Amino acid sequence: MRIASLKQAALVLALLTLVVCPLQAQVTATRTASGSDVLGGAGAAEVFLPVEQAYQLSPSVATDRVFLDWTIAPDYFLYRERINVVATLPDGAALPVVIAMQAGKSKYDDYFERETEIYYGQTRVEVVFPVAQASAFTLSVESQGCADAGLCYPPQQQFFRIDPSAGTAEAVEGVAARPDVSQPPISAASTPSPMVHPAPANLATIFLMALLGGLILNLMPCVFPVLSLKVFAMAAQRERDSEAHWHSWIYAAGVILSFVAVAGVMLLLRAGGEAVGWGFQLQEPLFISLLVYLFFVLGLSFSGVIHIGGSLMGIGQNLVAGNPVKGAFFTGVLAVVVASPCSVPFMGVALGYAVSQSAPLALLIFAVLGFGMALPFILLAYWPQMLHRLPAPGPWMERLRQFLAFPLYATGVWLLWVLGQQGGQMAMVAVLGGLILLAMAGWLWRDASARIWEKALAVAVLLLALVVPHFLVVEVCKIQQPVVFETGDAEPYSAARLVELRAGGKPVFINMTAAWCLTCLVNEKVALGRDSVKQHLREKGIAYLIGDWTNRDPEITRLLQQFDRNGVPLYLYFPPGQGSEIVILPQVLTEASVLEALR
Repeated sequence: MRIASLKQAALVLALLTLVVCPLQAQVTATRTASGSDVLGGAGAAEVFLPVEQAYQLSPSVATDRVFLDWTIAPDYFLYRERINVVATLPDGAALPVVIAMQAGKSKYDDYFERETEIYYGQTRVEVVFPVAQASAFTLSVESQGCADAGLCYPPQQQFFRIDPSAGTAEAVEGVAARPDVSQPPISAASTPSPMVHPAPANLATIFLMALLGGLILNLMPCVFPVLSLKVFAMAAQRERDSEAHWHSWIYAAGVILSFVAVAGVMLLLRAGGEAVGWGFQLQEPLFISLLVYLFFVLGLSFSGVIHIGGSLMGIGQNLVAGNPVKGAFFTGVLAVVVASPCSVPFMGVALGYAVSQSAPLALLIFAVLGFGMALPFILLAYWPQMLHRLPAPGPWMERLRQFLAFPLYATGVWLLWVLGQQGGQMAMVAVLGGLILLAMAGWLWRDASARIWEKALAVAVLLLALVVPHFLVVEVCKIQQPVVFETGDAEPYSAARLVELRAGGKPVFINMTAAWCLTCLVNEKVALGRDSVKQHLREKGIAYLIGDWTNRDPEITRLLQQFDRNGVPLYLYFPPGQGSEIVILPQVLTEASVLEALR
């Protein structure tokens, strides 16, 4: 019986050998330089898609750029860092280009033994070239991808003949001439930089950066008016410790949920192909004009001009100064709204890392940022000695309340100025007219015993104030306002202009800024606007490009993403020479730090 069983087992083993060995031969793989498994042999093509089907590349040509669109088969992905593009003129010389890549999905690669970015589904690479130097040229596109099953294709190189005048991109066979490697393309993937540090793969480090960034946000001037409201509320609760504890957590919930909500909308827009980043809502003039209204109404309520309880004109007052629990929550919401234009140390790295991750992890990082912003008030609520040092409630509180109206008015004035940068004087006049109508509606409604026709008139004036000015703002801001630069001999940033300057071997300093970015404005006053910096730029022949992100600009957004940034400010210095290393300056500048970087 045992001998028969052994014979049966041997027969089954022989059959398995006959079946498995041919299958194993079909998927035999060799190793690439990176250590990844690479498809080899005719049998592999029967198991996995051919490379041209797995990664379908479709180039298209515009006036000064080539769009490389990949369609990636399901369960396959492309390595971001393995995409390399080189342009060659007919005489074999290199044509300088700027490469803009989309942010990919972060993945820990066992063979690279580090985090790397990959693309699923589809991706686009923009290749900007100097029109003046290019008639027709050859574009070499190198890429490498893998299947989720674990095997990788060898690096693939494709060649296209680009004719800008005809707007055509024609696939050609391999070109023997290789461009001069001393003229590499300008791209984050292929240009090393001593100051470009990849986001740490250690999540604990990222969370710590987000926490510290949230803490530092409390020091930004744009947040002071709202934080003063919170301090005012805590002074009123100084004798009720348990109530202060509870309200601090309600405030924290308002901050955290607001950060998560803004991040969620931003991620959805990015997933839909929109080029947006942190502070994107302040690129919308309608949102700015509504914020001006909100701060004006809050200022009127704190000044004692509006006392209407639950009426239409009391909405802003009730949100932050009515019911204590509701007031604590919406004070947190308002703090995030006014903090969104600010970018501080640690925050940029954390957010740049977050937007390249899965949605749950990205939202968690934003939640940690919000917790960091709320943390000082939580600690203050649980520190009785400090809480009790706040002045006791009394008549002074009404005086303080009235005083706090002025920072709110000041914030409204600043937002009006931002709106003027987006839509010019007409946008500002439209909103100022709307504020007058708001005040009139409050005046008509001020008497509780007013006749019904007066109340109806107040509602009509309120509706007029809410509709007409904002309609005018939207229409006026459709006309792009010319950018006026006050710092040095600056000119607007464009990828094509950067290519042109770099092709001529000229050093370039880039300032990515926005009118609503207070950190940017401070940097321009204390550092970039100094005479010594202007003189150094002129003496060294450094071209100065300013990217104004006040209004939405996809080209600026792509450059920010290329350097793992999700918002402004961003300062870049390209020293002379095509192969030079790009220098990234810190987000908070001093006159000395700028001069040192430019040297």
